Amino acid sequence: MSSRKSQHFVPRFYLKIFSHPNNKTISLFNMKEKIFIPVGSIKHQACSNFFYGRDGVVEENLGKLEIIFSNLILRVIELKELPIPKTEEHMHLSLFVISLLSRTKFAGEKIDEFFDKTYHTPNRLDERLSDIISRNPNAWFRYRRLYTCYED
Repeated sequence: MSSRKSQHFVPRFYLKIFSHPNNKTISLFNMKEKIFIPVGSIKHQACSNFFYGRDGVVEENLGKLEIIFSNLILRVIELKELPIPKTEEHMHLSLFVISLLSRTKFAGEKIDEFFDKTYHTPNRLDERLSDIISRNPNAWFRYRRLYTCYED
């Protein structure tokens, strides 16, 4: 089980860019309650208990990526220029943006929905696939043509 119960879907280093001088608080607007909060703890913003699971694997690996991302973002802010396209830094910046988009509850629900549909639809089309897919979850790719024939 992960030692980090509170897991951020917006990296803390990114929130700190917008923080007050103490680097621990931030002003925010609570969309649900429709109220402005002039001073809120960064520690308790944009996070959820065990958002990435209890084993800590995803959280740990995101932490490693965030070291790269934070150095890059701080450099972009300091230099006031973006990385040159097609460079490693540009790729890292693109990966950071993509990771922010995918680190939301909505994205998680859509990914779950995609895998549910992908896995369960071929099983309904041909029960014989069930055994194959349960032994090899990637086997559905081989049967994608079969699935798309029945979509229309």
